[in-house]
Amino acid sequence: MNSGDGSEHRCISWFIGLCIGVLVAFIALIITLTATAKEVRSEYGWTTSEPDNDLATVVFAVSGIVTWVVVALWVHSKLKGSPSTENQLDARVPVRRQPIPRWVKAHLFQACGGQCAGCLDVFRQIGNMQIDHIIPVHLGGTNELENLQLLCRSCNVKKGTGTMLQLIERLRRDGIRR
Repeated sequence: MNSGDGSEHRCISWFIGLCIGVLVAFIALIITLTATAKEVRSEYGWTTSEPDNDLATVVFAVSGIVTWVVVALWVHSKLKGSPSTENQLDARVPVRRQPIPRWVKAHLFQACGGQCAGCLDVFRQIGNMQIDHIIPVHLGGTNELENLQLLCRSCNVKKGTGTMLQLIERLRRDGIRR
């Protein structure tokens, strides 16, 4: 669930900026080390029987740059559109529930015939039933009618913040539902 405030986009932009900064610093370090090595060799008159190591330095620098680019792209792909990341980002922001209009409970009661969606018991009075989100709000559930159901108080307490599948498994384990 995206909060719509652009925080995910800012996070990705910040990360890419950090990667670019580290990459530039890495390139500057390689250039400095190469220049320093050349100065030291020429100042002291050191010569080697091997050809100059400039090619090895360039290969090392390019491999380091490619590694940074690959890591940055991999992390960017993980941050962009990852449901688990979105849930983690949203977990930091408390979810504010919107009030559900009173007519919704009456509509759900009529639609389900007063039957609890959990234990399947039938209730004659609407007061004994509670509105429940099929997909919990903290997992991205909404107040749309398609995501609402009626549970008796006992089933609603057992379900808690879990899913409907977890509730049904628990009711079966407890011998309340087949």
